[in-house]
Amino acid sequence: MDNKDNEVLEPEVITEVERIKNNAIATMHNKFIEARYRLTIEEQRIILALISLIQPEDEDFKDYKIPVNVLQELTGTKRKDIHAAVKEAVERLLKRTIIIETEKDFEAFNFISYGRYRRGEGYFVVSIDKHLKPYLLKLKERFTRIPLKYIFPLRSVYAIRLYELLKQYENTGFRVDYLPDLREMLGVEPEEYKRFFDFEKRVLKPAIKEINEKTDIEVSYKKKKTGRKITHIEFEVRPKPKASNIKDEKEIIEKVKKLNQGVTTQTTKSPSQTIDIQEQEQSIIKKADNVKSQSENNSMNVWEEIGRIRRKHRHLLDEILKKVNRLRENQILFLFVNANENQFPKEILKEMIISADNNKSINNPMGFLIKTLNIDTKQAKFKELILIFSKIDEDLFRERLKSMFVEGRSAIEYFRVYWDEVIKPAYAEGLINKNTIKILKYPLRLAVYDEFDNIIYVPVPDMMYKEWLEDRFLEDLRKFLKEKFNIDNIVVEIVDIEEFQNEDS
Repeated sequence: MDNKDNEVLEPEVITEVERIKNNAIATMHNKFIEARYRLTIEEQRIILALISLIQPEDEDFKDYKIPVNVLQELTGTKRKDIHAAVKEAVERLLKRTIIIETEKDFEAFNFISYGRYRRGEGYFVVSIDKHLKPYLLKLKERFTRIPLKYIFPLRSVYAIRLYELLKQYENTGFRVDYLPDLREMLGVEPEEYKRFFDFEKRVLKPAIKEINEKTDIEVSYKKKKTGRKITHIEFEVRPKPKASNIKDEKEIIEKVKKLNQGVTTQTTKSPSQTIDIQEQEQSIIKKADNVKSQSENNSMNVWEEIGRIRRKHRHLLDEILKKVNRLRENQILFLFVNANENQFPKEILKEMIISADNNKSINNPMGFLIKTLNIDTKQAKFKELILIFSKIDEDLFRERLKSMFVEGRSAIEYFRVYWDEVIKPAYAEGLINKNTIKILKYPLRLAVYDEFDNIIYVPVPDMMYKEWLEDRFLEDLRKFLKEKFNIDNIVVEIVDIEEFQNEDS
């Protein structure tokens, strides 16, 4: 066999020792985090270290090399024969399964499809199962970034799983779990800790104690009862104060440099170039009417059925409406109709709705509740209850937004004032640095103003950028532009900016 054949058979290998040791991030779709599986703590750490090697630009999975001594250093494994211990873990991982469920179906996968270990090499090579691509590769929405520097100090697999589950809700503030589901997600066997007292003592309290001591979030919880039985756990999640955002800024600044190549400041289009807002809105109205008409033809009695359901839940609706300010009656009814009552009894659901509406850190309580209750909006009953004119067709809305970023009216006139009155003085006083200036400037230059809805849309290329912008500036921007120009809202949207720029050119 010649050298060429050897090269074909030898798998492509990635080595990122420093990335694992220092600032490794495992990025996973939220469905992956919510999945059902049971791993040992060694296996859990291997999987997370493996996921952290996946790069945002990767088009496919590769064979990944993980040094055994690095894993030993990070985890503090004390077994004498660390090589044998890791080899055993990889062999077990080939047999482990992960189950991702929805209300109507499930998918089962292996974590890895290939493993290679040779004594004396000091590393093992692993391939992730190809069927996991939708949950780990090229993620653009509904994902969570798990910093491994907070995972490796945890000594309990329950603490690791609970940290992953709660990290998703760091920005919204709370999460409610049906107790049997929580046990499954934490990997607690049906015969283990069957009494809640034992589960709380052996699993819940120790895991939360570790998370609070060793990670970047603080957690507390309340026990919720259905009748006399504890059926749900409501977690409160708070990020610990950050010393600095400079690491995130350095990561984003590289993207900004690339995106800024060849980009000129967007200016207001001439009348001949600007989208005719009225014509566009008329088109949306027409399509919305068509959707409504089709709905009426397919189910003439749908609103009669909705009326019956409304009467059935009237007393609960009235109780909730007295305590909420942002959610409408129809939205609340939609949640009651579509939530799984076995998992979320009506009294628990009532408390969740009120808590979400009153939690000011949740910008979109309806979206938060739909996600928390795991409601599939495409398959939901009585979608007529939440049809909103401007978003009656999500695809239509995305196309409209896409057109706006290419041809719409620039919002630069508003942001120039903000820049002069807020950003420049802050920079002069040393409150923000050059990196922040560069990162912030790019999306504001591309923002557009929707005159019809009185909303400014700010485009960003990915979730990390979106979270950084929302965390650092969005609240201040909203307040400033509301007071200065009476702009109703600012929305940060993840879009393919390069695609829009190419179309514009």
